[in-house]
Amino acid sequence: MNKEINNVTYIENYDSVPVVRFHPFDDMKWLNCGFSTRIGGVSTGCHSSLNLGFERGDDRKNVIHNFKLFSESAGFDVNRICLPAQWHTNNIRIAHADDCAVQIFNSDTNLRNGRGNITEEEKLRNAIDGQITDEQGIVLIAYGADCTSVYLADPKHHAIGLVHSGWKGTLNSITVEALRLMNREFQTAPEDVVAVIGPSISSENYEVGFDVAGHFIRKHNIVVTGYSPIVKTGIREGKYQLDLWEANRANLLNANVRFENIHISGMCTFKEEELFYSHRRDGNARGVMAAFMSINIQ
Repeated sequence: MNKEINNVTYIENYDSVPVVRFHPFDDMKWLNCGFSTRIGGVSTGCHSSLNLGFERGDDRKNVIHNFKLFSESAGFDVNRICLPAQWHTNNIRIAHADDCAVQIFNSDTNLRNGRGNITEEEKLRNAIDGQITDEQGIVLIAYGADCTSVYLADPKHHAIGLVHSGWKGTLNSITVEALRLMNREFQTAPEDVVAVIGPSISSENYEVGFDVAGHFIRKHNIVVTGYSPIVKTGIREGKYQLDLWEANRANLLNANVRFENIHISGMCTFKEEELFYSHRRDGNARGVMAAFMSINIQ
């Protein structure tokens, strides 16, 4: 059963293992992409039920089972996923078949993914907050539980990019870096790209202090007392409402993606408690969703 959300977003297999899909990609038969929910898995407690994060304290076997359930529902090969190591950097990986995490599902190897007892320098060096590819069959993954996932599809060259864009990645224009690399590697022209800004926290529920908002105010030359779609004065004194959706739209426009090719899913991870985990709402005692993107094997 499918459920329409708005003119951009709908949910496939809503009554089993849901997959959030996007209408702007419907006619791209060469492409498979979407976003998970928290529904339809085997995890329990604060991870209930489709937690896809190996580093959330959940049983590893549960996460593997959840990934298999979600991949079957979404139609991709679980052995071909390319996992990131997200640290809010601008690091982009050009993903190849050798980057697939097949060992995760075929061994008892513990995952490290750049975390654990290592230095901050090692974390940053090994971090991956975005991935691009033009190879068929491999599956790009970006994790999120309030942070924005941005999907980039080049229908002319059949190349894709998927980035994790929290406030730091958005501030540092990680989507622009991904598009720059797609142009260099695949001759992608930004004006050909179709972009979707995926489910994430809405400005209504994302209150920040000036330590965060001030960066965006300076970057976009915002007069907060006037109208700004990116930063608005908050309900509480000294607070601001930050709109990551509009900030990412601004980054894409600055990279010469056409306005009409930029789409916002309109789903808030904080508000939709039954569908999504949320770091702002639940803290660290939670699971995590995954965005995925792949080029179908022809």
